[in-house]
Amino acid sequence: MKTISKFVKFLGIVFGFLGFLLVLLLVSPWIYVKNRIWGRKLRKKIKAQLKKYDGKIIFLYGEYHTFDFEWYFQKFHPDITCLQVPNHPPMDPFILYLSARNPPKSLPQLVKVTDGHTFKKTHYSSFKYYIRKQKDVIRFFELMERSIKNLQEIE
Repeated sequence: MKTISKFVKFLGIVFGFLGFLLVLLLVSPWIYVKNRIWGRKLRKKIKAQLKKYDGKIIFLYGEYHTFDFEWYFQKFHPDITCLQVPNHPPMDPFILYLSARNPPKSLPQLVKVTDGHTFKKTHYSSFKYYIRKQKDVIRFFELMERSIKNLQEIE
């Protein structure tokens, strides 16, 4: 009797494992197809945004920055687009693409999009030094002007 109950438990484990494999086999193609479709949609959105901003400079700054950058760019550089990166992971695929492979301390930064490639200039250290410690806004924006000039020379 003991051997029969052990055998039944063994069969239960075997059939449970086979059932799990069957479910995994049925679900995995669906997951693969969904990932391919969503991946394709995201790539299309990112490519459309890259075409939209081709040859332009984008300024990324964090939601946590208390300093207002937009007035400067609206007044002196209206052709530069300002995008705010939220503290939590952003849902916008273009902001995710621009901030991908960035170190944690990388904002604010200027990004130039050229032929689907991005060129980045990070201003974290200069922001921290000139704005937060020295309170020298003029010197910080002089550095920004130099970076903008250098990025505009990239073709």
